[in-house]
Amino acid sequence: MTPAFTAPRLREFLPVIRRAATTTTEKWRDMFSQADEGTVQVINITYWLAKTTLDAIGESELHSACIKA
Repeated sequence: MTPAFTAPRLREFLPVIRRAATTTTEKWRDMFSQADEGTVQVINITYWLAKTTLDAIGESELHSACIKA
């Protein structure tokens, strides 16, 4: 039995992870651009990273985005 997370296998996931991260950062940029000037924006990182992780897993293993952060 071979390990699930070998270096070559992880390299295959890189484009999927980048897409998920890009989608999340675009959402954050939208949130910041819609905020009133001078206000403080707070991002719940735990919430967003969970959504991003599920998107990456869903796309790589299920070939479908689960949440679309």
